Amino acid sequence: MTKSNIFFFCSSLVLILISNGSCQHSHRFHTLTNKRSRSIAQCCDIDSLLNVDLSQILKVRVPDTPTHTEVKEYIISRLNQLDASRWTIMLDDFTSYTPIGDKRFTNIIATLDQDVPRRLVLAAHYDSKYFARGQFLGATDSAVPVALIIDLILTLDVKLQQRLFQDYSLQVIFFDGEEAFKTWTKDDSLYGSRHLADVMNQQNGPFSVEGKTGIEAIETFILLDLIGSSKPYPQIRDSIPSGSKIFDRFRKIEKRLDSEQLLASHRDRYFLDNSVFGYGMVEDDHVPFLEKGVPVVHIIPVPFPKVWHTTDDDRSSIDPDVVQNFKKILMVFLHEYFHLQ
Repeated sequence: MTKSNIFFFCSSLVLILISNGSCQHSHRFHTLTNKRSRSIAQCCDIDSLLNVDLSQILKVRVPDTPTHTEVKEYIISRLNQLDASRWTIMLDDFTSYTPIGDKRFTNIIATLDQDVPRRLVLAAHYDSKYFARGQFLGATDSAVPVALIIDLILTLDVKLQQRLFQDYSLQVIFFDGEEAFKTWTKDDSLYGSRHLADVMNQQNGPFSVEGKTGIEAIETFILLDLIGSSKPYPQIRDSIPSGSKIFDRFRKIEKRLDSEQLLASHRDRYFLDNSVFGYGMVEDDHVPFLEKGVPVVHIIPVPFPKVWHTTDDDRSSIDPDVVQNFKKILMVFLHEYFHLQ
């Protein structure tokens, strides 16, 4: 994403999202008791997340380079630790022209129970921005979100398989090529998400299920980006009407955990009460899906971290308390969404 690309969505797009029913999300949550929420939050260790997964992902990850391939293969190896009888791992490989020449890209998709026609998507991009000089590691952008999602699904794999809400499933997407190689434009950015959204929109395509396209099967698309820093304090706004009900669930979970004093160094809310519909959104990997009518929740702090698109976005920029707090919120959310035991 880019800070300059805060763009105004025309009223017609908002009206389309409202008219097709996306804003009236019908999912039935199971609200956990404070005791159950506390039990889940108190078990949210992040040692493996930071010292195993993040350590392996925190490399220069410019598409079509050797270290990018190393990270891609590491992510796939971790996904292969999921139960292969229930999870389907797919690679969306393609080549695209970029301002610095043709590049190969790979989106990584893991789907639990792929025959289930209603899917919640958790997504993040795993590439890092190209700089001609210096090493940009992109800890917040987006190594931490990727490590966080990997940690969540491996931790919850058995519970997700045994979920009471079997008519909903989980799909995880790690996008390639989110970053621009030179200047952010509609052609030089979002390479992976643009390609995958088109593939998922195909009738009888590789992601189709029960007569639905892969796009139509997505109930809600949750994108994580720029997570992990406390400078400035993370502030996330409800900016997309179609995902508003889900965003409100995150608000309520955070408020509940805070009331139980289960969030560390938590001096204010991450998920803000005020909605900013029609004000504008950060352009990111959710856009190609939003344009096809998919309900979206964009979990990204605005203002961006101070280290955004600088070589300071490294391991030292990460605040473990912030990472653990987001893990707790997402853990409780997944329990409530899928009615986990």
